Amino acid sequence: MDSLAAAFWGGFFTVAAFMLAAAIGAAARGFWRVAAVGATYSLVPSLFVCSYIGLIPIDDPETQARFLAHLTVLGSVGLTSQLLLVLRGYRKPTTDQRLWLLLLLLGGAILVASWTLPPIWGLWLASAYGFSHGLTLIALALLKARRGNGVAWISVAGVTLALVSLSSLVWIVTHGGVSVAVHGLAATSSMGYVAIMGWAMWMRYAHALELKQVLAQGPSYDPVTRLPSHAHAGKLVGSFLRSGSTQPLGVIAVSLANVAALENLHGRAAYNHALFVSAGRLRRSAPMGAQLGRLGDDGFLVLMRTKDAQLLKHVGAKVLRALAQPIHVGADLDGDDVQAVPTEWTADVGIGITLRRDSDTAGSAVATARAMSRAAFASAGRIAYSESREAPVQEVEVVGR
Repeated sequence: MDSLAAAFWGGFFTVAAFMLAAAIGAAARGFWRVAAVGATYSLVPSLFVCSYIGLIPIDDPETQARFLAHLTVLGSVGLTSQLLLVLRGYRKPTTDQRLWLLLLLLGGAILVASWTLPPIWGLWLASAYGFSHGLTLIALALLKARRGNGVAWISVAGVTLALVSLSSLVWIVTHGGVSVAVHGLAATSSMGYVAIMGWAMWMRYAHALELKQVLAQGPSYDPVTRLPSHAHAGKLVGSFLRSGSTQPLGVIAVSLANVAALENLHGRAAYNHALFVSAGRLRRSAPMGAQLGRLGDDGFLVLMRTKDAQLLKHVGAKVLRALAQPIHVGADLDGDDVQAVPTEWTADVGIGITLRRDSDTAGSAVATARAMSRAAFASAGRIAYSESREAPVQEVEVVGR
């Protein structure tokens, strides 16, 4: 094999290895269906590639053709079942036993028919069977996509690349020494297929992770902001104080002064939308390792282990700049009400920062930071800092706001 063609296939096996590692990670966290899908979309294409480009040592061409025919039929059935599971959102197929039985019977019939033909014709028959599966899956995914299933659009692209990959591999095995371009097309489409199906798996995996977190935290989880709720804020601080770390605790409290007015003007949906967008911006602006939570109906909490007061002020300024960006609210999605035009709403943000070097209680740390965040509404910089309840409150100036 040409060195450039080998490089293409090396890229494919690297992508497949990453996919398998993600599946192993999902299995380690108990998501067995997601792990099964990830392993299938990693191992089955890898086995296909190894067989079609001659990495599995089969010297007899007729034996190789028979083996590839069986592999194509069984792989098509397996990938079809897994993709149907993805489109269902990993729900148990309790009502589709007849569909699975039909797939198995049809696959068995194709294998029996392939033995009545010369080996190469049996391979072409199995390949046609694989193509028919792919076209059926594309039609089904398009139907799901028109009903609002976002994963289905990704699946359409993935199955299309799989058909390109299959046709290229069949061409390689039936025409002997082909050009590097054919190897490049086959490897690139195979990489795209594995990557796209991995993306679809991750979308479902992320949803499963969030659902598991919701079930584990129960009332401590806030469904609007996807953060620990206000009732859990004290527990967060308490766990930080009891962690045994010698580093001080940095508490950043964020208050939004005008979310109640937003609800009065545009309704509860706009209120929830603004909180959801603000929580997303808070996640992106908070440093790695920080603990986030919701604080009351109109605020957020950021906890950090640090002794650097300047770092806390820098994070507070970064959060202020992120949350002070306009948010589009009040849009009429149906277009029936001409008065409901999109409106830009800007949060009125106040931030209170405290650095606790002693063993103050969790409630005291949160209450002090929250009180300072509300007091910061009256300051020009909108950020107030204090190291303790007795220490003077300093106004932090934000540069380049």
